[in-house]
Amino acid sequence: MKPNSVIYISFGSLACIKNEQLMEIAAGLEASGASFIRVVRKNAGDDEEWLPEGMEERTKGKGMVIRGWVPQVLILDHQATGGFLTHCGCGATDGDVADFISREKVEKAVREVLVGEEAEERRRRAVKLAEMAKAAVEEGGSSFNDLNSFIEEFSS
Repeated sequence: MKPNSVIYISFGSLACIKNEQLMEIAAGLEASGASFIRVVRKNAGDDEEWLPEGMEERTKGKGMVIRGWVPQVLILDHQATGGFLTHCGCGATDGDVADFISREKVEKAVREVLVGEEAEERRRRAVKLAEMAKAAVEEGGSSFNDLNSFIEEFSS
């Protein structure tokens, strides 16, 4: 896999998203042509109404649907992972989402995250921010120093 070429989709084990919305996300994902890893919780007796019929076969070699737990940190840290679609909050529910997201919007968003100069610029900014965050928590960094000052203040 090429670096930054895969989108990772996971809504966690607590999110309750309607099957209709999950179907639309799947259709947009497939239409984007992007490589993907889609993780869904494993429910006993689940009839998988959230998965378009034949999608796994049509996307074989490009996409992967995993039912159950995955080592998320390893996936996100892998060089092939170029984007992450999530429910954007711990325990998000249907009521937390204002609008239904169309397959066209999903397709467009996936392409914007993975392809083109804007995607490259986002990745460059993310790398720079990661470096800055790491420097801040290392010895002598601003967060490191602020935390030490805070601890010293309460210790005295």
